[in-house]
Amino acid sequence: MALDSLTNSSHHELPAGTSLLNGAYRITGTLSRGGFGIIYLAKDALERMVVLKECFPTGLCVRDGATVKPTRAGIGSRFDLVLRCFLNEAQVLAMLSHPSIVRVHQVFEENGTTYAAMDHLPGTDLLEVIETQPRRLQPAEIITLARKLIGTVGHLHRSGLLHCDISPDNVILTPAGEPVLIDFGAARAVAPLAGQTYVGPRVAKDGYSPPEQYLPGANLGRSSDLYALAASLHHLISGALPEPAERRLAARNAGRADPCVALAKLRPDGGTMARAGFPAGFLESIDRAMAVEPAARFASADDWLAALTPRVVRPEKPVILLRRSAIRTAPMQSMAAGHPVRAEQPAGV
Repeated sequence: MALDSLTNSSHHELPAGTSLLNGAYRITGTLSRGGFGIIYLAKDALERMVVLKECFPTGLCVRDGATVKPTRAGIGSRFDLVLRCFLNEAQVLAMLSHPSIVRVHQVFEENGTTYAAMDHLPGTDLLEVIETQPRRLQPAEIITLARKLIGTVGHLHRSGLLHCDISPDNVILTPAGEPVLIDFGAARAVAPLAGQTYVGPRVAKDGYSPPEQYLPGANLGRSSDLYALAASLHHLISGALPEPAERRLAARNAGRADPCVALAKLRPDGGTMARAGFPAGFLESIDRAMAVEPAARFASADDWLAALTPRVVRPEKPVILLRRSAIRTAPMQSMAAGHPVRAEQPAGV
């Protein structure tokens, strides 16, 4: 869904016209709802369109008027921890500077919860492109898009964050064709603080999320984001939603063949784009990033990019052997006297 499509409101959302931060922002409608929060379309004090993300974790809170409160007594500590995580990660995101990461302008607390104000991006999300314009992007454009997104995820990881919800609907293509990664509501630190356990809802999207994202208490790492990105590219190229990771994991455990057909083995029939103008190595790299076992994937985005970069083999330079030879210098002529200048001869010669 593009970031300009409003949804029908429910009793959970703040109504249109609600002002936040002493009138700095005015909500005009609701864009989407998820397990971690609610996304609103709003205008700032200069009447510019912005997107507001409200921390509203499903199952942990309710709304009392405009105020957000824990659902019941005894759950307040978990709700407070989610709020702190949301605030910390939003502040980290606000400090990031990357053309393919949505820009956060401001993070603030109000109504018992936390908000993040970010750019409103015109454009179309990648899922809409897949579903309504499957021929819009040519192979060369998809390869360029993939490189940019892999680099973006690498920048995010080096900054200490995992996205944890990469999917085609969370990638916006601007009118200039540039990809921008959005919706960091599920983001978490790459390495959680010692003794800290993540307690918020865990997003798992069939077809995109890796197997470990379905397992309670399982650790997520850099390769988890790479799996989700690879699955999104698989969908874009093949035109078909990949098999859910749970089914792939069950098939492997039962000794059956992987129900998710590797891109490198697909044939360009039935309108699919697989292998039609794509280098085999590019498709194979996506298959590797989608491996069921995390250890079989690329360890980092940099490793994935390196696999896509052709190796340049430089020819060895020939070794030239120079033979040393005596050089006899002709006698120098005296410019003043017009006579040769003779070198002194050793005594006895």
